[in-house]
Amino acid sequence: AACRRTISIMRQSKRFWKNAGAILFWIALWQFAAQSVGVELLVPTPLRTLRTLCSMLATKQLWLAVFSSIARIAAGFCLAFFAGTLCAVFSHRAAWFRTLFSPLIHLVRSVPVVSFIILALVWIRANFLPVFICFLMVFPMVWANVEEGLNAVDGKLLEVCRVMRVGKYQTLRAVYLPSLMPAMRAACVTGIGFAWKSGVAAEVLCKPKNALGTLLANGKFALDTPQVFAVTLVVVALSLLLDVLVRKLWRVRDAEV
Repeated sequence: AACRRTISIMRQSKRFWKNAGAILFWIALWQFAAQSVGVELLVPTPLRTLRTLCSMLATKQLWLAVFSSIARIAAGFCLAFFAGTLCAVFSHRAAWFRTLFSPLIHLVRSVPVVSFIILALVWIRANFLPVFICFLMVFPMVWANVEEGLNAVDGKLLEVCRVMRVGKYQTLRAVYLPSLMPAMRAACVTGIGFAWKSGVAAEVLCKPKNALGTLLANGKFALDTPQVFAVTLVVVALSLLLDVLVRKLWRVRDAEV
């Protein structure tokens, strides 16, 4: 056991230094590009961006934008996950339901997100538009993954449950959930990334109050490139944090099961 822990620690340390080296390489390349251009308006240096970020972290505006953006994107993601799961159940049980909504799903998947944002601006208030866009981007993904999980359920096991007169709750827990969990996990892990990117993009265009996308848009219009870079670093850091958090929650859930 001690040997396995030592090997695990060594592997984690090796992975850490590899990642740190890759990050340092790109920071050095960024510094080289900034010095080569020599114009802060186009490419600010990493140090200038870090100073801007530190000054923004001391303000209430940035933290309000962070929490507001997370709340909007989380709301759209949760609505999409619930609605996508529900529609997957309906389409699994009724072929006409899938046939009816199939053209709409193909339309959502093929039309660029910017087109939806521009169209939705006509009907939806700016504060609610990121929620709608997140919902629209994640909903088809959840639907497809959950329906695939339902189709993968072993029919023989269901027949055994019917013969043995196993209750619906026990059948759901013993047969359906083990087949659905991998599909739902994939939809959740992939969907949170799509929700975050599309939500911030919607905020950039509609500029709601207290939003990271609004800070990006304001920095662009004010020609404050260091602010644009600093807010972009926050967006990337939060995206990585959400991805790690979602994966961690699923690992905890798998360990409990």
